[in-house]
Amino acid sequence: MNWRKNMSDKLKTKVMEQIRANKVKMKSKWLYIAKSIGLKSGLGLSFVLLVFFINAFFFYIKANGLLLPLHYGPSTWQEILHSLPYDVILIILVLVLFLNYIIKKFDFSYSHPFVIIFSGVILFAFFWATVLFASNFNYTVQNMLLESKTDVPFFSDFYTRRCGMMMNENPTSNGGGGCMMNNFGPGR
Repeated sequence: MNWRKNMSDKLKTKVMEQIRANKVKMKSKWLYIAKSIGLKSGLGLSFVLLVFFINAFFFYIKANGLLLPLHYGPSTWQEILHSLPYDVILIILVLVLFLNYIIKKFDFSYSHPFVIIFSGVILFAFFWATVLFASNFNYTVQNMLLESKTDVPFFSDFYTRRCGMMMNENPTSNGGGGCMMNNFGPGR
């Protein structure tokens, strides 16, 4: 017990010497509070955006019928790869990297293996994206954007033009500007 007190006193004198020599500058506790609030809000916002963009990716695939023709051969795979929304995929990857950076900054990430924490966050995001996809959210957003004629950057184009194929009466037309591929099957 005596050695702890002795080490504590030595550390205390070292720190005080550093402060007196102006080598260590004090920082306000508000700086740490602001940093904590910023990290938590950044984590929350990036998680919500990740869920939304994963959901948008699922909706794009469903609205443009990209899952139906998967068993028709390699040329179909090439068409599907050319039809994917790479801007959404890029945004998802950037959000995943940003989540990676933010999670490393939290104290709880040091006490548990990072791979487990990060995998849990990604699985949780995929779960909520699937719940959002299964709900009527995407069609509600699409109908609201079509009815209001409001131009929200990226989202108006994405929901009305690129994922607008479900709204067309003729499923073989490509008038909505989406990437729906036509004439699948052996007789094409």
